[in-house]
Amino acid sequence: EVTLIPAAHCPGSVMFLISGYNGTILYTGDFRYQVGETKRIPAFFDTPVSAVYVDTTFFTRSALSMPSRAECLTEIVKLVQEWLDGDDSNVINIETPYLLGFEFLIMQLSQKFNRKIYIDCADYERYGYISSISDCLTTDMSETRIRFSKSNCNDRHILKIVPSAMYFTAENIASEMVCWDIKRNAVRVCYSSHSSREEIVDFLRALKPAKIRANVLPKDEYQTLIEVNDALRFLEVSN
Repeated sequence: EVTLIPAAHCPGSVMFLISGYNGTILYTGDFRYQVGETKRIPAFFDTPVSAVYVDTTFFTRSALSMPSRAECLTEIVKLVQEWLDGDDSNVINIETPYLLGFEFLIMQLSQKFNRKIYIDCADYERYGYISSISDCLTTDMSETRIRFSKSNCNDRHILKIVPSAMYFTAENIASEMVCWDIKRNAVRVCYSSHSSREEIVDFLRALKPAKIRANVLPKDEYQTLIEVNDALRFLEVSN
C-alpha cells in the first residue's frame, strides 16, 4: 500500500509512505515542515514507521533554524511595498536560480499587491495547466512592476531581491536573520523550501523510526552520506 503525503516543497510535491509485510517505509523527497507540523498529519501515525529516507539538505549546524516561508514573505512584502511606494517608476526584480519551490511566493505577492507577476515565456509554459498559478502570471513586462527574472541592470529604479537559503547558512551570518543588504538596490532574503536542522529533528522525533537514512549530502559539514547517517543515529528509536 502506498500513501502520498504533501511534502510542502513545491506544488504537487509528495512523500511516499509505503506499507508492506516487512513494515512501513517513508521516503520524504524534498520537503519543508515547520516544527510541530508532523503531528497534525494522521497518515503518519496509522502504523509505526520503521524506516525514513529523509531530505537532509540542511541537516547542518549552520542551518540550525530558518525563518518560515510566512515570515520571509512578510519581510519581502515590506520591501516591495516601500520600494513601489517610493516612485511610480520603481520596479521589483526578484532573482531566483529557478522558479520551482518559489510558487508560494509568486502567488502570495500577486494576491497581496493585486497584480500579476512577470515571468518569461519558457517558465510560463510550465504553469499553463495550473490555473491557481498561471492566473497570477504574465509574460508582458509592461503589465506589472513585480518581476521574477534575472537582470544585470544597475537601473536606480530597480530593486533586486534575491531569496536565498544557502547564502544564509554561512557561519558569519546569524541564523535568525531574514534580510541582508549586499549592495545599493539589492537585498538578500532568507527563503527555504527545505527543512532546517531543527525542523528535521522535530520531524523524526515525531515519527520515531527505527532506521533513518539521509537522501542528500549537506554542503560543507560532511564528506559522505555514511557520516550523515551516523549523525542521525541519535534519533533512531528501537522498537
